[in-house]
Amino acid sequence: MKFLQFVAFTGLGVLVLINLSCSSGETEIIPREVLFGNPVKTNPQISPDGAHMAYLAPVNNVLNVWVKTIGQDDEKAVTNDTNRGIRRYFWAADSKHIMYLQDVGGNENWRLYGVNLDNTEVKGLTPYENVLVQIVDRNKNFPNELLIAMNKENPQLHDVYHLDLITNELKLVARNSGNIIQWVTDANFKVRCAMASNPEGGFDLLVRENGNCQ
Repeated sequence: MKFLQFVAFTGLGVLVLINLSCSSGETEIIPREVLFGNPVKTNPQISPDGAHMAYLAPVNNVLNVWVKTIGQDDEKAVTNDTNRGIRRYFWAADSKHIMYLQDVGGNENWRLYGVNLDNTEVKGLTPYENVLVQIVDRNKNFPNELLIAMNKENPQLHDVYHLDLITNELKLVARNSGNIIQWVTDANFKVRCAMASNPEGGFDLLVRENGNCQ
């Protein structure tokens, strides 16, 4: 019996091999759950201090963040989303917080949330309507801080804010002049450079000489 084999790529990045029987003409149907269902475990990330590992896995069929101590069987879910699931997360540099981004109803206005692993308390850190959050940088030498960008003042422009993970205080540290598409920080966790588009269709590298937010 001869078979033809071809490769299909799904929108989820899954590689599927499908066998077609030449003799019978029948195609084996791939279960919908295989293509579109939740993975058992995915996106593992080791904490900056190397002591824990986080990953995404379902809780009641919804993807959430799980954490375990490396070398031990103490895994537990540290988030409890019951709606769209969590797909974008990362460790804070202090190894004590899990940060994740989630929109509302698929509107792609990503909000930032933080989970304190000591008590699994979840806090919404950017509870603003119609505001998109981007992560600019984290730094192991400043473990209780995070730099994020938000279009909070102008929907078309992302300014940079300093976030204190202890107090949850947000402070504007760099204002977008209108043409900046990417921010660059230095070793002291300061916004020092930016990539800006120019009228010729290229990009310029801008350098800040001081710490002013303008």
